[in-house]
Amino acid sequence: MKLFSRPLTILALVIAAATAHAATNGVLIRDYFFNPTNIVIRPGDRVIWTNLGAQLHDSTRSGLWTSGNISSNSTFGFTFTNLGYYPYVCNRHIGFGHPEQTGSVSVVTATLAAVSNVVNGVRFEVRGGRQGLRAAIDAGTEMTSLAPIATNPFPASGTLNFTNVNPLPNQRFYRARVLP
Repeated sequence: MKLFSRPLTILALVIAAATAHAATNGVLIRDYFFNPTNIVIRPGDRVIWTNLGAQLHDSTRSGLWTSGNISSNSTFGFTFTNLGYYPYVCNRHIGFGHPEQTGSVSVVTATLAAVSNVVNGVRFEVRGGRQGLRAAIDAGTEMTSLAPIATNPFPASGTLNFTNVNPLPNQRFYRARVLP
């Protein structure tokens, strides 16, 4: 494999900057569905479920959290500290002909790694995803002007190999975002 003679000066940005603070993510509960149904967050992020339905609802992940009854216009929050995939349900309605009242939270820490110049391109790995999620790759000549260049599904290994063939001149900033 032939490498470029120019030095490698790629800045690999992560799903969110490592110094970023934990985020709060909202899930709306409507009568018989969650919106969004599936979300992707980082460790330390909090999810707040808000019941905008007319009926009592709940958010339950057996063995991890149980909100109890959430009345209309009330909320329940949970902070996720561990990586993983957490499907959840509304126990009040899942058994009453409303199988759509389910959702999931994917807690991931995606990073760019093993960055190298190759003939006519740049190759790197996006680590930390899981099968069923997608990696959106952004690139640019400046950190403030990143634009989408690809969206690829993660394989079962959770590590996606990506090559940007024929990048723009001076395109040296990359970011990976994980999408449901």
